[in-house]
Amino acid sequence: MKKVLERVGLTCLVLIAALFLGCCGAKKVWATASTLELTISDSAVNVNIGTLSSAGTFKKSAVTTVGAKTSNATGYTLSIAARNDDTDPEALKNTEDNTVTLDSIDANVDENDFSAITAVEGTTNRWGYYFIRHGSVANNATHTFSPAPTTSGTEIEKTNVANPTTANEYDLAIGARIDSTVRIGSYSNTYIVQLVSNAIPYTMVFTDTLTNNMPVDVSSTSMNTNVSVPNNTPKKPGYTFIGWCNTAPTANALTDTCSGTTYQPGSNYVIDQTGNDNNLHLYTMWKRNTMQNVSEWKDTLNIGDETTAIDTRDGKTYNVAKYCVNYSGDTCTATQIWMTQNLDLVLGRYGVRTLTSNDSDINSDLGSAMGYSTANDVITWTPNSTLDTPAYITNFASGNPANSLSGWTNDNNVPYQAEGSDYYVFTSGNGNADIIYSSLAACIGGGHTAELCSHYHVGNYYNWSAAVAGNDTHNYTTDLTVMSNSICPKGWRLPNGLTGTTGNETISEFNQLALANGITGGTTTAHSGDSDRWINTGWLTNGFNNFRSVFTNSHGDSAPMYFVRSGYLGGSVLYSYSTSGFLWSSTVRSASWGYNLGFYSGGFDPAYQAARYFGFPVRCLVR
Repeated sequence: MKKVLERVGLTCLVLIAALFLGCCGAKKVWATASTLELTISDSAVNVNIGTLSSAGTFKKSAVTTVGAKTSNATGYTLSIAARNDDTDPEALKNTEDNTVTLDSIDANVDENDFSAITAVEGTTNRWGYYFIRHGSVANNATHTFSPAPTTSGTEIEKTNVANPTTANEYDLAIGARIDSTVRIGSYSNTYIVQLVSNAIPYTMVFTDTLTNNMPVDVSSTSMNTNVSVPNNTPKKPGYTFIGWCNTAPTANALTDTCSGTTYQPGSNYVIDQTGNDNNLHLYTMWKRNTMQNVSEWKDTLNIGDETTAIDTRDGKTYNVAKYCVNYSGDTCTATQIWMTQNLDLVLGRYGVRTLTSNDSDINSDLGSAMGYSTANDVITWTPNSTLDTPAYITNFASGNPANSLSGWTNDNNVPYQAEGSDYYVFTSGNGNADIIYSSLAACIGGGHTAELCSHYHVGNYYNWSAAVAGNDTHNYTTDLTVMSNSICPKGWRLPNGLTGTTGNETISEFNQLALANGITGGTTTAHSGDSDRWINTGWLTNGFNNFRSVFTNSHGDSAPMYFVRSGYLGGSVLYSYSTSGFLWSSTVRSASWGYNLGFYSGGFDPAYQAARYFGFPVRCLVR
C-alpha cells in the first residue's frame, strides 16, 4: 500500500551553549567577560515536504544565519552536536510515533546529488545539514550536506584571531530526501550549536639560585580567565619565602621588596584574553630568618631540619635545628627548636648596650636593683658596668689564659662575661682531646666545611647572673625557681635545668632531649643527697661524637646537637677546654648555685650543679 505524506515538518531546534553563559532557544548570546557573542536568526529550522514520489522527494529548509564574534586573542571554535540524552540522537523522529525515524545520510553529499530524481545510494529517507561560512568555497559553489552531528560534536570552524567588531556569519540549513514509504507526520530533534573561546597560550618561568623545591617552568594553554601559580613553596636555608614578584625584586637587608605584582603559591594569574602577552616571569622574594621573628618560620621546619637565623641585636648568624624531644613508639609527640652553636653576644659598652622586650628574652620588670626600667610598655635591662670591660680569651693553646682575663671576677650575683674570640673546638672523638682552631679559616683548612665549623665556635662565656640578665641576683635563692628573663633573643629562652617542686621534679630539658634521641645507658645518680636531681645518662659507644656531628636516632630522625667542649672559666683560668663542656640553664639551685648541663667523654649530666660565678656558654631554645 502506498503511503502519502501531505506534509512532513522537519524541525531542528538549536540549543546554544557558550563559554561563560549558556541559553536554550535564544537568538542572541553575549558572554559576560566580553569574549564571545553568538547570534542566530531563527532557532527553529523547518523543512516542509509537499509532493512525494516513490523515487524520492528532496526539500531544503529556510536558511538560519549564525553570527559569531570574539575578542579572544586566539579566536573561537564553532561546533554542532547531538544531545547525548536521546536514545537515537542522530535521527529525526516522528513526533507522533518516535519509533519511525529518518536516519542520517552516511557521508557528505552535495545538494545536486541529494536532490537528484534518481536517488543516490544512502540518501533515500535520510536527512543531513549544512553549516557553511559566508564566502567559503563551498557556499559559492554547491552546498554540501553533512551527516547528522554526533554527541561528541562536529567542528564547523576554528579561527585563530579575534574578531570583536564584525561577526563571522554562517548559513545553517537542513535537507531531507524521502519517499512514500515514510509515515505521514512531523519529524524533529534538538541539536546544540556551541561557541567557545580557544585556549590561550601562556608561560610561567621561575627564577632563583641555590633553592630547593622550585616549581617547574610552565608552557601551556588555558580555556579559563585564571590559571594557578604552582603550589610549590621554594626553600632556601636561612630564609623564608614570602612570594613571587613579576619583576626582579629589590634585595634589602632583611626583606626583599617588589615594585611589580606579587603572587603566592596557588594564587590566580589572570589570562589576558585580548592580547598575546601571557608570558609570566616570576622571581622569588625572601625574608631573612631572624632569631627575633622565629614565630614566622619555625613551623616550616621538620624534625631534623636545620637553618640559620640572624640575631638583629648584633647581626650575628646562628645555626638552629628542630628536634623531637618525646616519642610514643616511633611517633614524635613533642618538638623543640634549639640553637646548635653557642651564643656569641657581647654585652655592655663594647657590645649591645641594653636589652629590651622588643629584641630580647625580657619578659618581666625585675626592678631597678636588677637593672630594669619600663617606659612606653617596653621593658629594658641595662647591664651594670661589670660588663663594660669584657675579658678576652686570646690563646686557648697556651693552657693558661690568665693574663687575658683581667676583666673577670668570680661573683655569684653580679654579671660577668668573657669573649671566646674566634676559636673553634672541633670534636675528634670520644676519648681524644678535640682539635682547637684559632679561626674559621683554620677550621676550613683542617678539611671541614664552613657550615660544619660554624657549629663549633666557642661563643662567649657568662656567669649565671649575666645569663639570666640580672645585675643583682642575690634575692633569687629558692631551689627550682625558673628565671623569667635571659640574654637570649626575643622568642627564645634558656633551657630549664629542672622544673616542678622539691621531691617531684621533672627532668631537665637537656636530659629530655638526650633521652628522646637515644643518649642513654648510664645511671640515675643522686647529687648531694637530693634524689633525682642529677641524672647521669652516660654515653653509648661513640655517643658523644655522634650526638655532636652526624647522628640519626633509632626513630630515623637526624639529631646532632654539635655540643662544644669549650671548657669553663673559674677565677682567671679557663679549665677543661677540648675535654668538657657546660651550658647554663635558667633554674636556681641555691643562693650560690645554678643548674646546668655538663658533658665530657664519660658522662652527660643534664641537671648538674655549679657555682654561679663559673663562666659557661649559653644555648637558647624557642619559647
